[in-house]
Amino acid sequence: MGKTTALLEFQRRNNHGRTRYIALMAGWTRARFVHELARMLGNGVKATKLWAQEDAIFGGLNRYNLLIVDEFHEALLTLEERAAVSLVEFIRGIHDRTGCGLVLSSTKLGLEKLESSKYQKVFEQLQMRGVVKVVLPDVPKVKDINDFARSFELPIPSGALLADIKQLLKTRGLGVFVKYLQKAYAIASSAKRELAWSDFNAVAAGYAQLERLKNDY
Repeated sequence: MGKTTALLEFQRRNNHGRTRYIALMAGWTRARFVHELARMLGNGVKATKLWAQEDAIFGGLNRYNLLIVDEFHEALLTLEERAAVSLVEFIRGIHDRTGCGLVLSSTKLGLEKLESSKYQKVFEQLQMRGVVKVVLPDVPKVKDINDFARSFELPIPSGALLADIKQLLKTRGLGVFVKYLQKAYAIASSAKRELAWSDFNAVAAGYAQLERLKNDY
């Protein structure tokens, strides 16, 4: 969930109607992706023909747009080869046809599958478009943790607190860390006081208690 959280935050900060985000779902074929993207862009809502929805997509994006396709691995892991290739090739075609920027976000497993001999030709076509492969670390660095703290106007964590945060990120991921921060911020705001790490710890402890109750049951 960490990558999704980062991508959505990027869209929020760099939107202005130009950064568009869509997440693939398990089993989405080319037709389903076309339908969902056309609807998201606000074009082709009334179109029933696949070609008309595709034209709506081509008309809704241009070189000033950035299209983020999240959960890209779903196409490779949940579709048979022919259907997966058709979907991936259509996404590549969007870039070719409109000139928009394109970000494909995937798990490492999805990237390994794309680079395998099974999809070698598809990967080569993407590379010819100047694709830059960026592999993010499994756990954010301390610098990144500090940036999150600053963005929530919290003191830089250290000692046992930092160790607990690292453990949370390692076992639960960035998405859970951000969710705890957001809930802690809501608690502090409702009490009309500044956010403190004690609020974060209270949220984390509350979720841990719920998990223990569930396990005990």
